[in-house]
Amino acid sequence: AYFCRYCRLPDPLDPLVAEMRMQHGGGIAYTRRLPPKISVSGLSSGADAAAQLLVAYSALFAGGGIFAGQPWHCAVQRFPQDLMRPLIESPNVPYCDGCPEGFTLKYDHCKNAPIDHAVGANVSLLVAEARAAAAAGAIDTLASLERQRVFVYRGLNDTTYNKGSVQGTANFFANFTPATHFVTHVQSAHLLPAIEPYLCFWQEWSGPDNCTYDGAGAALRWIHGDAALAGGRNDDTNALAKRLQPFDQRPFFPSTADPLLDDRGLVFVPAPCSLPAAGCAVHMFLHGCGVDESWYNKTNFEVYSEFAGFNNWADRNRMIVVYPKMSTRGKYTQQQSGCWDGYGQTGGLDYDRKAGSQMQTLARIASHFARLPMEAGERL
Repeated sequence: AYFCRYCRLPDPLDPLVAEMRMQHGGGIAYTRRLPPKISVSGLSSGADAAAQLLVAYSALFAGGGIFAGQPWHCAVQRFPQDLMRPLIESPNVPYCDGCPEGFTLKYDHCKNAPIDHAVGANVSLLVAEARAAAAAGAIDTLASLERQRVFVYRGLNDTTYNKGSVQGTANFFANFTPATHFVTHVQSAHLLPAIEPYLCFWQEWSGPDNCTYDGAGAALRWIHGDAALAGGRNDDTNALAKRLQPFDQRPFFPSTADPLLDDRGLVFVPAPCSLPAAGCAVHMFLHGCGVDESWYNKTNFEVYSEFAGFNNWADRNRMIVVYPKMSTRGKYTQQQSGCWDGYGQTGGLDYDRKAGSQMQTLARIASHFARLPMEAGERL
């Protein structure tokens, strides 16, 4: 069991109402307030999941940061020039939208897309799919997607997500929200760059901007505005890392399917946000694959929960930062590396919709730390 004094079980009320129930001894007090701003960002596989959350639960999130991620639904969408292959030859893509039964797509056909591929030049199929999903009620209304502010990032020296893929992400969101900002000029590798020496030689160093560009600050500023960061940045990263607390993720799992998250995640809670009804903003960051791989005695998950820069800005600006964590269980290669599901591996078509087990879990976690009451045991 993991203890976190801020991590109560979800209240059995609707998640998006402004009325909040709190326990005070034996009684119940009701406090009227507006929901705080909730945002999400991610890197790589986590960026894929962040894009999916922004679309599926757009009414919950004010915006997000996509650090090298592919567009919503792209990994399973067949484009006109894509070659199909028998499912037995590409088992890591168990679902294909547009393929006949028994056939699927090459793994990472979207992530490896060159700039002239349809995913970069024309995302009309993905936009049409989102409109159809919204009309069917499988994702939130497009009106809530249109009000979001979305920050998209790809380092110039990224060799993992090709330019066409991330361009497609920017193009997709730009079809719905004019507040889409795509940063492409920074000379960094495949990572979330931060003002942190630890990241200078992180993984595929090809700098010089791995550790000179404040990616977290840039994303939060775009999503929430300058006023939200007016308190400034606390640069004592090591001291802030000691204030990360574990929380139990299991109460947020849907009863119908295993989302493959780890038992434990981490949360950073500034002192003012520990009070009931503090009204603090919430930012959720989703790690990339290789969650438990080590680098200089720290796992990938530890590196980004400590050094990404979100805690530095959150500490003085009334913002809770939540770091959900994937497990390494599952039958697919990606699941065993701790990747989020960007390929329909946890339930076919539902994986990037509100019914998806990972989407439900992450939305519940975000709602919980925003102190938004939610309906226990039901989908958000």
